[in-house]
Amino acid sequence: MMFHHIAVIVVSSRAIFCTNGFRYYIPFFLGLIEISSVPLSIMNAFKNDKSLIQKYPGAYSNIRIAFGLSFLAARVIMWLPRIMDFNRIIAIMISTSEEISSQAALGATFAAATVLTLMQQYWAFLVIRGLLSGPKKAPVKNE
Repeated sequence: MMFHHIAVIVVSSRAIFCTNGFRYYIPFFLGLIEISSVPLSIMNAFKNDKSLIQKYPGAYSNIRIAFGLSFLAARVIMWLPRIMDFNRIIAIMISTSEEISSQAALGATFAAATVLTLMQQYWAFLVIRGLLSGPKKAPVKNE
């Protein structure tokens, strides 16, 4: 999980601090992509307090679906074309740069973006599997 945060910092920093066409991606990388975090945080609140799942099983089921759909929309459907274009620009800059330090920094960004994309795809697999498993049953209360 720590590598995910480092990769996000690397990719976002390239978008923020470079003016070579990367600023186009700032609203996506620093804003829209996080839309799925809202239902995720609510879902985590339910998971942290199992009594909420018992009290509000319908709400928990709905928030799981909202998270899954927002994750797939933002972090798969919208992510893939943008990150591919982002990496295309980086590849062009690597191939045209004469400075090894610039090539190394751009290469690190390309690698971070690629790993981040692979992580998103793996998480998408888990999200789809969770959505297909149906609604979670509330834990049985032991008395």
